Amino acid sequence: MARDGWIIAIASAHALTAPVFSRDDGAATPDLRTEPRARLSLAPYVWMPSLRGDVGAGRVRSSLDVSFIDVVEGTDEIVAAMGTIDYGTSDWGLFVDVRRVELSDSSAVGRSMGAPVSLDVDFTVGVYEFGGRRRVGAAPAEPAGMIAPGVSLLAGVRATRVDLDLGLGRLPLVDASETWLEPFVGASWNTTLGDGWGLRLRGDVGGFGIGSELSLQGQAALVWEPGWFGGSTVVYLGYRALYQDYEQDSFAWDMLLHGPMLGVGVRF
Repeated sequence: MARDGWIIAIASAHALTAPVFSRDDGAATPDLRTEPRARLSLAPYVWMPSLRGDVGAGRVRSSLDVSFIDVVEGTDEIVAAMGTIDYGTSDWGLFVDVRRVELSDSSAVGRSMGAPVSLDVDFTVGVYEFGGRRRVGAAPAEPAGMIAPGVSLLAGVRATRVDLDLGLGRLPLVDASETWLEPFVGASWNTTLGDGWGLRLRGDVGGFGIGSELSLQGQAALVWEPGWFGGSTVVYLGYRALYQDYEQDSFAWDMLLHGPMLGVGVRF
């Protein structure tokens, strides 16, 4: 079986502020209260996704149902990571999320002259999100930790590129690439659970016939603030899933990627 690899990368950041001024008896005086200070957070983590769905080009289609355990057992090398860049405050922000997945799979489809014949699938998937977030309701001027409780609305554009190579034994069938853009909207919710623990949820829906017909994404993570580096560190364990249904110009991508994730975030 060809090499399997998963590459995705993460980082996040929170933004600059200025003093707030108030007026007392007609005179302008500085108010000691400030908006949230600038924050830069780096949060690399590992994603261990399974894949289930259909992929193809022209008249050739291949169905995949590959768990992460199957990938581990059938490959010599796996690299997994995932990433986001976020710039803003607890009230608003801009973010970029980058994911790249490389997969090779082979499945027996019959026999020819007494020898087994396999369908070989090699593809690379890059998913790139560009968006913004806006908090609903008031936020604390300076969150006590890295978990800022509340709800934020999300909106943006997701770009996806798929490079596909299908072969039947030694016979090449398909060598195709496809790139599309799709809008998405969603929300995220953070809450504290006490004793340095918190919960993060995120969900979005996209496509709407622009780019893909439909895309759905969900993420849930349990967050722990251990107090390292002056309370500017979090460790999180969660689960993420992304579904996309795209078909255009004889290219089809109807795929669900889902699996657990583990990461560490450091804020500077």
